[in-house]
Amino acid sequence: MISVRSSAPTAPTASAPLALGLTEARTTVAAAEQTGRVICCANAHRALAKLLSATGRELDAATAARRALTLDEAKGNLVGVAETRRHFDSRALDPS
Repeated sequence: MISVRSSAPTAPTASAPLALGLTEARTTVAAAEQTGRVICCANAHRALAKLLSATGRELDAATAARRALTLDEAKGNLVGVAETRRHFDSRALDPS
């Protein structure tokens, strides 16, 4: 019996781009953490938080958003603080 394989590429699932984005965002966070550049690190955490929120992982998103907020506040990055607060409500940013 002869087996025939389709040479047509399979279409990615709708969640594949988000999964790839999450992987890349986590890699970026890890790299940023090694640099000591606080604002870059905060930006990476904020991007990860947005992606996590888009995938419905609100608890993980809140953790990443709080980390971004903490870093921005420590550095005095008011634009970063405002960006994080605009995208995440106060309940998500409250650690308790």
